[in-house]
This record gives sequence, C-alpha cells and structure tokens, in this order.
Amino acid sequence: MRLRFRVASGLLVLWMGVGFLPAQGQTRVPVPDAILYVKGLACPYCAYGLEKKLKQLSMVREIEVQMDEGRVLVAFRKGQRPDPAAFEALVARVVKEAGFTLEKVEYPARQNLSRRKGGS
Repeated sequence: MRLRFRVASGLLVLWMGVGFLPAQGQTRVPVPDAILYVKGLACPYCAYGLEKKLKQLSMVREIEVQMDEGRVLVAFRKGQRPDPAAFEALVARVVKEAGFTLEKVEYPARQNLSRRKGGS
C-alpha cells in the first residue's frame, strides 16, 4: 500500500511539473526584463514553488523557470521597473526562503538599451 502511494505521488509530481513547463520551443517570457541565476533547481515541483513565491511580488507580471539552465526569466508589470539594488535584495530573500541560492541577476533589456545608446 505504501509503495503504491509513493509511486502515485511521484507520478503526480512529475505530471504537475510537466504541466507547468512551456512546450519545447515556446516561452512564456520571450523578452525578459531580468534573468535570475538560481542554484539548486533540481525538480519541477520545487521550481514551481519558487515560481509561485516570485509571482507574488507586486512588480512581477510573468515568471518562467528554466530548470536545465538554472535560470528564472522575469517580466515586470508595465510601468513597474524596480530599482535594481532593491529588486535584487528582495529576490535574494525570496529565493533563499524557497530553499535556493541566488547567484546573480542580469537585466538584458537594459544591456540592449545601453548598447543602443552607446552605439548611436
């Protein structure tokens, strides 16, 4: 009986994890405002827990966890681009509370903007 429960629980976790991942070649955040590099993303269920916590932040519109790359793509709500230092401190706390380690944060949209300004 316990073995059946464990097998059923494991299958449920796998099924849930697959349902939360975008189909291959698709992405929920095609142009991220921030990329979080997170250490310790090992299972879909754990990644979903982190996604839920990050989605509760007021400035976050959409989250996409890319477990294989150890990245979390973040899209901000329109008009709610936070101060980088404050955002990084907040995200570091949320990631730590979820049981992971935040390694770094990148802002690809800002990098592209500064390249355009510098190149003109």
